[in-house]
Amino acid sequence: MKNNQTLLPFVDAFYQLAKEQKKLKKSLILVKQTLESLDQTNFVNFLANYNIELETKKKVLQKIYHKDLLFINWILVLIEDKVVRSLDFILRKFIQIYNFEYKIVEGQIFSARKLNNNQIKKITDAIKNKWQKKIYLEAKIDAELIGGAKIIVGDNVWDNSILKKLNDLTEELVNKKGLITLDGKY
Repeated sequence: MKNNQTLLPFVDAFYQLAKEQKKLKKSLILVKQTLESLDQTNFVNFLANYNIELETKKKVLQKIYHKDLLFINWILVLIEDKVVRSLDFILRKFIQIYNFEYKIVEGQIFSARKLNNNQIKKITDAIKNKWQKKIYLEAKIDAELIGGAKIIVGDNVWDNSILKKLNDLTEELVNKKGLITLDGKY
């Protein structure tokens, strides 16, 4: 695996080309879709496999990316320069550069049940107004929260879940009131 610093020119070159060709948003969508699929597939192993011919890989890439030559050629360069095993890092760095340039902050909102678009929008707008930046929250379900929500944006965590409240109450009873000891005896 290559040093992360040696990977940055691959990201920067693609980013600048996409920007020059006015395909930055489209490329961002492809980058995010690819990144999402990495955990669920053996895509990187396929691309990095020396036993599979480059032409075969190119045909697969054309089927996946619907002949988006800029993106396909970028992936082929990553294969040929033997850095495709670092695809996860490369894709995340692309998103990071885009977000920095357009002052976008991404985060996650966890809830016990699926939130509707209106609920997500209200929470996103509240953070957006406070930070004066574009905010994108990815909604995720975490049944362990029981209720409420937990929001993570950068290094900031807002936890208004029932699980957090129960944990805080338990800690208060253990530490401040002395009602419960750590061994569970009263």
